[in-house]
Amino acid sequence: MSYFKDIQNLNDLFQYIGVLWIVVNIYTSGPEDDLARLRVLSSFVFISQLAKLILDWLRLFNNTSFYVTLILQTINDIKEFTAILIIVIIYFGAAFYMLKLNGSNDKD
Repeated sequence: MSYFKDIQNLNDLFQYIGVLWIVVNIYTSGPEDDLARLRVLSSFVFISQLAKLILDWLRLFNNTSFYVTLILQTINDIKEFTAILIIVIIYFGAAFYMLKLNGSNDKD
């Protein structure tokens, strides 16, 4: 189970499952289906693949391999803060969305 604790393995798993999901949904969807969600998912998969490509390319050289380790350690250290920040942003977004819905019923 230590395979799933490594962020790079989870990134690879996300890429494989994401690409498989996109391909299956494209070939099984009809012309009336909305493909906007698949475009968003494919954007995230592409960003994930690009990040992996850059980090793997930087590991090839002795001078830049230290920076890859430094970047990965920094991301690992701020993951708790990032989770709290995302939750706070979602809370504010939900509150403003509810205020907008409540204010849209007012007629001048």
